[in-house]
This record gives sequence, C-alpha cells and structure tokens, in this order.
Amino acid sequence: MDRKAYRTIEIADSEGVRTFVICGMPSVGKTTLVLNYIKKTYEEFLYIDARFDFAFRSFFSEYTGRGDKLSLIDFFSEYFKISQEYLVNIPIILDEPSESFLKSGLFKKYMQELKLFIIECDRNRVSFLKKVVKVDLPICEIKLFPMNFGEFLIALDKEWYDEVISGHIMSKRRIPDMIHEELSDLFEIFCFTGGMPEVVDEFIKFGSTENIRQKQEKTAASVVYPLLKESSQLPAESEIAPYKIEAILEAVENILKKDNHKFMYSSIRDGATKRQYEPAMEHLCSTGIVFKVSSLSKDDYRAYLSDIGLYRGEIGKGSLETLILQEIRSSGLDVKYWESGKGASVSMIIEGASGLVPIELKQDKSNIRSVKAFLKELGASYYLRFAEENIKAEYDYISVPFYAAYTIDKLLK
Repeated sequence: MDRKAYRTIEIADSEGVRTFVICGMPSVGKTTLVLNYIKKTYEEFLYIDARFDFAFRSFFSEYTGRGDKLSLIDFFSEYFKISQEYLVNIPIILDEPSESFLKSGLFKKYMQELKLFIIECDRNRVSFLKKVVKVDLPICEIKLFPMNFGEFLIALDKEWYDEVISGHIMSKRRIPDMIHEELSDLFEIFCFTGGMPEVVDEFIKFGSTENIRQKQEKTAASVVYPLLKESSQLPAESEIAPYKIEAILEAVENILKKDNHKFMYSSIRDGATKRQYEPAMEHLCSTGIVFKVSSLSKDDYRAYLSDIGLYRGEIGKGSLETLILQEIRSSGLDVKYWESGKGASVSMIIEGASGLVPIELKQDKSNIRSVKAFLKELGASYYLRFAEENIKAEYDYISVPFYAAYTIDKLLK
C-alpha cells in the first residue's frame, strides 16, 4: 500500500534530486515504499539488502582493503560489473547499510553521480551521512512513521474522508454529523490496529479485527528482533546488550499503565542508573522504536513506544495519549510536556504561530484545570482540545475530534 511519502519521493525525483534517504523504525514500510515507487517509475533498478547480502559485505571488505582512493561509483560499478556510464542511469536501492559502510570514506567524494535510495533505521547514521556527503544539490530525506489515520483511510479506499477532515479542519467548520459518526467508528478500529502497515494490511485483507492481536505480536517481534540480534553480536558487557534493550521496553510499557508517565531508570530495576542504561535507551530512540517527550522546563522526559500495536499488554489510559502523540509526530511537530510546582500537568505542548499551544485530551476534569493553569502561568493565548465531539472553535480553545489529530499542522496555519 502506498503512503503519503510516496508523493514526496515522486516530486523530488521529478525535480532532479539524486539522493534519497528514507528513515524510520523497523517494519514501518520503508523498503515497500521505495520498491513500489521504483517499480512503477523505472524499467530497471538495482537492490542490495546490505544486512543479509554476504557477497556484498565480503566485496565491501575486499574493496576497502585495497588502500586505493575510495569511490562510490567505482565500488558499485565493480560490484555489479556494470560500466559507470550505464550505472548512472539506474536507481540503486541500498537497504540498511552498515555503519562501517557509511563511515568508510566512499561518500566523501560522492557528487551525486548515482541515483541512490538509502533505507536506514538509525537516525544517527542518517545525520552522519548528511554531514559527510558534501554536495550542493539537495538530499530528499523522509522520516517514515507508523501510518496515521489519514493514511489508514486511504488504505481503505476512503481517501475522500481524509479530504473532508482536512478541509473542515482548515476552515474550523463542523463535519456533517453522519460523516462524523462514521469517522469515529473507523477511528475506533484504527485505535485497535495501530499504524504498522502489516497489521493494517491484515485488517484490509480479512475485514475483521479478529486476528489483529496475533498479527501485532508478530510485527512487534519483527521490530525488536533485528535490534536484539544486532546487539547480541556485541560483547556481553556492551552498553546496548540485549538484556538492557528488553528491560527498557518492559519498563516503558509498565510506566504507561500508570497515571504518571515520567521515565525513571529506577523503574527498570532497583539500583538501575542512567549511566548503565542511557546508551541502550538512546539506541532505541535512534531507531525510532521508542520516542521521548521532553519536559518544557526540567531535565526530564516521558518515554513512549512508537505504535500502540507494539505493546505486549493492555496499557489503559496511556493508549489514547500514545496514539494522539503518534498522530502529532507524523505531522513533523515536536511535542513537550509541562508540570507546575503546584501539581498541574499538561502532557502535550506544541509550538504554534503565536507561541506555545497546550493540548487537552478530554478524558477527565483534571486536564482542563491544568491547561488553564498553563495558559495563566505561561501566557498562552489558546489551547487545543481533542475529544469525541465534533469541531468547535471558541475564544480560548479549538476542539477537534480525536480522529483529526493527524491534521494538527493544518490547524496551526
């Protein structure tokens, strides 16, 4: 199934961009997205699964060991046994290249002779690559998240619903009641499936949520397993040893079952310290499996899993908060949280055109008291409220349905 990022690739390609970097957590659909686009657009292409292609890894070791000046185009020309003149016209998909490959020097003199699609989970490697590739022409970087509700609707062939939501959000007009009810029902299904493409595809194929939980468990394993396999190849005392990865994931799940979602290393086990577990936490964040929401004023953060379908158990009140955060992040917005010295707490704060905008989830009465405290203490002009109700705009707040959270960037324009 195609994603909205498909159009981004299409536009960049038509404008002559030569380097594409698609980044996102495992199993979020990066490879599928690129292959769908390439197969529809080009007659020929070259694909390398750099994780498991042992012939490729062996040739890389042999090539870089020669001591000659390294050249990316020469490297691929020799590997594929294709002339450089012919190679420049064929897209190359490089799926999950190793850190040693990216840091080998092959990219230092890379001047975009090749049409290159790099698929990568680790954001830190993407940042390094962008620093190394010294080119004047642009790089198309796409951060792929789990599917948002708009993409879910498109996958169901209900794209016009997405257009209705976007249009009414931008004009702040009520959505017709019948359509609002239909969208609310679809959002309930989306809440159950989560945004991982394989799980959504399972629902589409069978038209039922009966086996969704089993599919989610398999998908969760496919997300975490490569990370555990990679870390298992490191020394037992490694900072990102598998047991540390597993312990952090379990701790994040347990915290989200509670009212206070602040992450503390002591929640992993008695005596656990930041020094012991922070590298493993940063590794989980760099691969997109875990994401942080930092405090607006303190050196604290809350930790969440990137998709509600990754949880191995029920998470209670934290599920809606997690899903809404997932939807907001898919719009490319940064989210913070805030706590006052008097017990007030706002789980989500974003930056709008007129400054900080707090967000209320209409779940209990304490939320609105905290939001009002934020408005007074930090001088914000209005707040957003996500609720089951239809769109409503008042002098100090805008209320939108839960299912419209993914359009929040349009709401702030």
